[in-house]
Amino acid sequence: MDTTFFSNDITDLPEATRPEVLELADGEELHVEPGPVAKRLGDTTVRMLGYNGSIPGPTLKVRQGSEVVVHVSNDTDLDTTVHWHGLRLENRYDGVPHETQAPIPPGGEFTYRIQFPDPGLYWYHPHIREDVTQELGLYGSILVEPAEPDYWPPAHRDLVLTLDDLLSRTASSPRSAAPRPTTRRWAATAT
Repeated sequence: MDTTFFSNDITDLPEATRPEVLELADGEELHVEPGPVAKRLGDTTVRMLGYNGSIPGPTLKVRQGSEVVVHVSNDTDLDTTVHWHGLRLENRYDGVPHETQAPIPPGGEFTYRIQFPDPGLYWYHPHIREDVTQELGLYGSILVEPAEPDYWPPAHRDLVLTLDDLLSRTASSPRSAAPRPTTRRWAATAT
């Protein structure tokens, strides 16, 4: 197998699923597995990456003040981490490779203890080869509900909306190419 380029092979890959909303209680444990999936885009099926088979990854819904344990098993062919974007947490769980933790190698595992001290909308994603890993689907949202019921104005419901764009007709990307963003994504809540 040529490892000069990232694989486009979709043979025997599971089809990407829609993300779930996972409501996590204080002290709960979650298992997350980044891995390859096949995603249909119009008349083309492409190889992408998903957390637990979904693109984007599951939306994590927690209450302010909670702590959850997240076990990550790397089923990709790249080193990875999970960065908990915007969360105030212990530095060793921040997911920055070679600074706050060693990268999780293919087939490797790492356990994060994530605290949620502030209400709001956050997201998680790898911090290695972001130009490839995030662009191929490794990202997800975190909704931290406030401990005080009157913290936010009344709303009928909170809705996480993730916008992403993707070029479906591109050539293979060389592994040695300098990281470069090819898409952008934004997350917001609508009430």
